[in-house]
Amino acid sequence: MPKTFDLGSYVIPAVGLGTFQGDGGNSLVKAAVAKALRNGYKHIDTATAYGNEAEVGDGIRESGVPRDEIFVTTKLYELDLILYPWTTLETGLSNFNILKTKHVLETARVRPAVNQVELHPGIRRARYLPQPELLAFCAREGIHVTAHQPLGGRPVAAVNLNADRPGPLTDPELQILTEQNQIISIASSYNKSAAQVLLSWAVQRGTSVVPKTVQAARMVENINLFTLREEDIEKINRTGEEKGTVRFLDPRNHIGFDIFDEESDEPVM
Repeated sequence: MPKTFDLGSYVIPAVGLGTFQGDGGNSLVKAAVAKALRNGYKHIDTATAYGNEAEVGDGIRESGVPRDEIFVTTKLYELDLILYPWTTLETGLSNFNILKTKHVLETARVRPAVNQVELHPGIRRARYLPQPELLAFCAREGIHVTAHQPLGGRPVAAVNLNADRPGPLTDPELQILTEQNQIISIASSYNKSAAQVLLSWAVQRGTSVVPKTVQAARMVENINLFTLREEDIEKINRTGEEKGTVRFLDPRNHIGFDIFDEESDEPVM
């Protein structure tokens, strides 16, 4: 199980801490960042739009972990990713589909190093978002993919058309252990949690992950991943591919167009 991914001039930690708190506010971000760093995290993900970059900085200082040991990702806009791996500055993309990424590659003088997008597998009758086509495209173009919301989730309702849908860890079907429930069954066979299965699946696909939590016990669990057997990887892959997709980040009603449309590239400048 990789701990980091080599991006050429630097490496990105495989597991980071996401700090987007949605409607919950940012009062716990400083303490969460400090706890994560003290528990072995080396990657913190934030954004200007989250309104918590100051709290992230305060948490880094409070942790006592030297800044040159910490990888920080932020976003100027939700489509512009800025990476601060210790002493260098790199650029990337956030929430770019294949169509938009192709257009960037046609015109950019500096190729993006990373594309951070929503990724998570499917379970039973639920429909989630493994995005195999986007992952394969980015791999061909040498762009690393970071998965935000790798456990599903419920962001601010304004950017969530599926606010009433449970994520993979809160779906009521996950509360009962059955042979049909792939994630729970697989987790039980390794004596691991469902969250560890979902995150291990993502990292074994070659993506880094930035799950969010403010609980120290969950932080420790999320960073202690393991190698899944190939047959279990295939089970999870098939479930997601068969059941379709549900996005937990979809701002079309908020901004007036679909940023994920692969046929029409909006907005038109």
